[in-house]
Amino acid sequence: MNKLTLVAACALLAMVACKQSDQKTEPVPSLSNQPTVEVKLNLKGDIITGETPMGRKAALSTQNKTVRDSVIYAVAVTQNYRPVALGLFNHLVDSIPLRVPTTGTISVSALVFKKGSGNGLYYSVDSAGRQYFPYPFYATLLNRMDTAVHPYSSPDSLNYLSVFADSSSGYKVNEYAELETHFGRVSFSGSSVPGSLTIQLKRVVFGVQYTVENFTAGKIKIDYSNNRLSPRNLTPGSSGQQYIYTADEFKNRDSLYNAPTMTVKWEKPDGSTVTIGSRVMNFKRNVLTTVRISLPVNNGSTWLRPITTENTWLWNENVNL
Repeated sequence: MNKLTLVAACALLAMVACKQSDQKTEPVPSLSNQPTVEVKLNLKGDIITGETPMGRKAALSTQNKTVRDSVIYAVAVTQNYRPVALGLFNHLVDSIPLRVPTTGTISVSALVFKKGSGNGLYYSVDSAGRQYFPYPFYATLLNRMDTAVHPYSSPDSLNYLSVFADSSSGYKVNEYAELETHFGRVSFSGSSVPGSLTIQLKRVVFGVQYTVENFTAGKIKIDYSNNRLSPRNLTPGSSGQQYIYTADEFKNRDSLYNAPTMTVKWEKPDGSTVTIGSRVMNFKRNVLTTVRISLPVNNGSTWLRPITTENTWLWNENVNL
């Protein structure tokens, strides 16, 4: 490459970088310089609103126990598909007052998070002692709506949510977070804003339960393709628990578009590993899939056969390994 071509290429890269930077830092629309009306938002559907603490296995500080175990509500107002107001709550009374623009296409979305089988939606603590939630919110828990929306905020996204890894302050990120989540959205024209809104929430989760026969020693190691679900290690005493995961796709459909592949291995007490089997797991909304794993007895074989039965989740699918 000659010097002239190299200079031209560098100049082009610089122009693209500047353009991308300008796009990323473009400010969000402001409600302060346009007409708005107040609307009362009510949440209905699959979940009862209000602060709902859940029990913890590990001893935590009073502050962590209150926030991690509470229901977390995220409410967002978008104008022409860009967020103009966002609020995070861990308690609600009757309704949420919203300031809504009177022009453009308006959407109001609500997310409700319970920690479910996991350790809760991840947050850090700022210098004022408040809980700050990163992607997709980039917002502080204030128990009110805020018009100072972060430019990177994508408030109704459910992919790659950060959750606490355990009872410490560490976190983990997978495509399907171990959370119980409810979602709802309404859209309308800003020229015809209703006096009150009701969002019907629906549960956007799937469940997995692992049961192991003839399991007396070693570990069962469960992994999913591309780390889409967090790896799971089972011991003889941990078989049978139910795990709940959130799927963004369930906002618009009842099954996963691109199902992950599960691989199950048995780590023997001597350290050697046996692959029991792999399956594409077609998880469905509100369906508990039970994976039944059979370990060999007296040098017998392992097996994998699907069975389907009904369950209180609405449906229960059994996969035998």
